[in-house]
Amino acid sequence: MAPIIEIENLSFSYEQKQALKEINLKLKDHGFYIFLGPNGGGKTTLIKLIMGLIKPVKGKIRVHGGKPRSQKNNFGYIPQKLFFDPIFPLTLFEFVQQGLLSELPWYGVWPKSTKKRTMEMLEKFSLVDLKDKAIGELSGGQLQRGVIARALVSDPDILILDEPLSGLDHASAKNIIRLIEEMQGKKTIILITHVITHLLKKADSVYLVEKTLCELRDDALCKHMELGLFHTEDEGCDHG
Repeated sequence: MAPIIEIENLSFSYEQKQALKEINLKLKDHGFYIFLGPNGGGKTTLIKLIMGLIKPVKGKIRVHGGKPRSQKNNFGYIPQKLFFDPIFPLTLFEFVQQGLLSELPWYGVWPKSTKKRTMEMLEKFSLVDLKDKAIGELSGGQLQRGVIARALVSDPDILILDEPLSGLDHASAKNIIRLIEEMQGKKTIILITHVITHLLKKADSVYLVEKTLCELRDDALCKHMELGLFHTEDEGCDHG
């Protein structure tokens, strides 16, 4: 079976500063993958490349065998931080429905099917009673559930979580972990983090991203979990 995501000899630079160098990667469908590494190591840049938000300087990326931009509807993205105008008059229902923008016709009237799926997702995350509330009035936990609902409403094949545990309280972090565990085996999951977490043991593969990419074998993974260190020259790195 062909990999759902395949990267060959990928490199990327911001102006004159190299962010990623000679990345090679194959991810299978319905796998759970963790990209681990220090802040500034290139994790988020790699995700932007996979999603087609930026183009590589060198190399190729294929998602479902095609260009990333052609597969944009197959991605569900949960960002580390959500930037929005808190006084913008957008209800929670409208916010979640935005996850289906690709299905909005040119004449600007939402199909009934999108409204039904939005309500189903609000129900799934116990948000129906808040559907008419402005997103700027939601609590942090409520907004977080709304972000997850928006990412999943289109039923994407690939779910990407960018530093989802950073800055969360214990209850919110547990909700994210529960979501990952629930989605395992149903979607391809990519978790980007610099936090050492027990989820590492549940992943199909754990990759260390620090300009280059290497897969951490079990012995190296245990060492990294124990010491909380990132080191691409570790003998437990498998550069493929």
